[in-house]
Amino acid sequence: MTDLVFDVTVCLLLVSASIGLVVTADAGADTGLGGDAAVDADGVASSLATGTATVNYSLAPGVDAADPSLLDADGVDPRELERTAHGSLAGLLARAALGAVTVDGARVTRARDDFRKRTAARVASELPTRGVSVAVSWTP
Repeated sequence: MTDLVFDVTVCLLLVSASIGLVVTADAGADTGLGGDAAVDADGVASSLATGTATVNYSLAPGVDAADPSLLDADGVDPRELERTAHGSLAGLLARAALGAVTVDGARVTRARDDFRKRTAARVASELPTRGVSVAVSWTP
């Protein structure tokens, strides 16, 4: 029964997750100072919605932060902790936002810390290097 409740809770969290994307132009970009072209906000938003990426990450931060009494006495094989996620950039950002969920100010898990870091780096590599800011938030 506990597994069913957990599955339903996770499903509801995923369904109710929302992404707030804030795409702003660099202050000097619209004037063309320094030869910079204006940032195409619609193009960036479209790239986030339709672009896909693969993120390789590890669950090791969650294992390291876990209570030792929850772990097997033989330890955990590091190969079991390696994961790969594939999806749209916006979808990966949504999953990363859920990795930082807190209850009464305390993080629920640290297992997604590496996923969050690597997703942010992967999305940043797909966007223009100047004039773009992406903010992702989760609200129940």
